[in-house]
Amino acid sequence: MAVTHEAAEDAEREAREEREARALREREAEEDAEPSTPAALVVIGVMAALGLGLVALAAGVVIAGDHASRALAVLLTGATTLLMVWVTIGAAAVPWNIWYLPRHGVTVETVPTLIRGQVRYGYTATDGKVRRAPHDEQGTPYDIAYHLKHPARVVVCRGLDAYVWKRLFRSAVSAALTALLGWGTLGLALPAFA
Repeated sequence: MAVTHEAAEDAEREAREEREARALREREAEEDAEPSTPAALVVIGVMAALGLGLVALAAGVVIAGDHASRALAVLLTGATTLLMVWVTIGAAAVPWNIWYLPRHGVTVETVPTLIRGQVRYGYTATDGKVRRAPHDEQGTPYDIAYHLKHPARVVVCRGLDAYVWKRLFRSAVSAALTALLGWGTLGLALPAFA
């Protein structure tokens, strides 16, 4: 009976430690969260305006006397186009950070650091906080670059290697798909007004 009681206490202690660790990670994530920049607010505003314009276009198709099925198709392809615009913007941000941060950010060398009870490669940002470096490679230290105002935005300094070109290719493919979807949406909607 005592063994079961001790096992229950151990399980309760482990659960409590896990909750505390999760709460700590959430607090750190909130501290590292970047405030919305004017560019991000403009993108969100433009996306909202395009969404409203899409609804107005679909309503115009119905009002013009065409079938509601065409309006539904316009809404579906238009919503997919808006989603692809969002994905394209996100895909283009990665190569931008890889190019921008090593040139205009703060570049430091990672050092073995004790983070949450484990030795990992980390860096101390200008705000004095120790953060875990991305791509926790074992072996030799490596250079990283981070944004001065947002130290959680960090990239490994590698130069324009195959990784960047692959990301640029993905961004270009995403932009091409977005353009095709936008063209398809307009191709569906415009015959209703003829």
